[in-house]
Amino acid sequence: MRQYEAALDHLNRAIALDPRDARTWFNRGLALAEEGRVEAALESYDEAIKLDPEYAQAHWNRALCHLLLGDFVRGWQAFEWRWRNPELGLALSPVAAPLWLGNGSLQGRTILLRCEQGLGDTLQFCRYAGQVRALGARVILEVQAPLVPLLSGLEGVAQVIALGAELPSFDCYCPLMSLPLALKTSLASIPAADGYLRSDPGLAKVWRERIEFDSALRVGLVWSGGFRPHQPDFNRRRDMPAQLLAKLPIEGMRYYSLQTAPEARAQLAALARGENWVGPEITDLTADLSDFSATAALVSNLDLVISVDTSVAHLAGALGKPVWLLNRHDGCWRWLRDVSSTPWYSSMRIFRQRAPGEWDGVMRQVGDALLNLHLGHNLQHRGEPMKQ
Repeated sequence: MRQYEAALDHLNRAIALDPRDARTWFNRGLALAEEGRVEAALESYDEAIKLDPEYAQAHWNRALCHLLLGDFVRGWQAFEWRWRNPELGLALSPVAAPLWLGNGSLQGRTILLRCEQGLGDTLQFCRYAGQVRALGARVILEVQAPLVPLLSGLEGVAQVIALGAELPSFDCYCPLMSLPLALKTSLASIPAADGYLRSDPGLAKVWRERIEFDSALRVGLVWSGGFRPHQPDFNRRRDMPAQLLAKLPIEGMRYYSLQTAPEARAQLAALARGENWVGPEITDLTADLSDFSATAALVSNLDLVISVDTSVAHLAGALGKPVWLLNRHDGCWRWLRDVSSTPWYSSMRIFRQRAPGEWDGVMRQVGDALLNLHLGHNLQHRGEPMKQ
């Protein structure tokens, strides 16, 4: 119900009655974290772990807090508890090869880097393939099928295979999201922040012929992500109502939907048919987006992508394309706290909710920023110098 202060009152009373209950300390940490009181949440998780050293959920939530605070040393170490957290239900198919977490040389060996969570996670962490290759390894990358064509050109990768396909021989493996631990990543050593993926030139040319090029800004839009049936509240917090797209400026803009899900496409079509729609025209070409390689080709022809926290935001950042992230109040650990930029993608700008569900203010900021961007775009289009 998001009544965190009321929850904390009850949890504090419960702790006073029984300070040895690890679950109550864990729930107290959860309520504090949801309020943004991350340091206090860590103290509660620590108490839960003192009482129950094998409390996987507490270790996992503590990892997220450390990462959110930029403490990568403790964060990545505790992040390994994800495999033991029953709420996540993560598992990789068994293989007859040892796990590599930075232990031992990779010179002359073949390593399998394995996707493990969402498409956005794979796009974010596949950047490490080049670093692994630099250690002397032959790199095989296992990813979700829609990503295979796009990631086949990733630097440092010898072979890309689809998740579920028959695996070739290899000497060891590492889950993609364990690579920051294995390679001792700090905030200052995140690799390839300037972009590490490239769109297919032939596909990019095909899409270039379908998009109008003039002095208008070409902007891609994503207002909802893939539905997570086991996390319905997450979908509600992350996604933005499509009606709020009406707040985007119209003059000097050309908008393109990057939403491929049938539900989102139907939502857009309903808006366009509505008599009361006062927002901009949004072109939908997504029926021809067969995989992420096609999406990357379309994105490469845009000036900007505006997206909620979903895989397309990672795709744009990985391509080095300017991308504005519309971030919920309880944003993911990877976007840190109270900053408008991220060390993961140098081309990304973050617009944050000031309160849970407060998308109106975010869209007002985005609208103002778009107008300023359009002004600068026109000056460049006329060959005039940009003003700071």
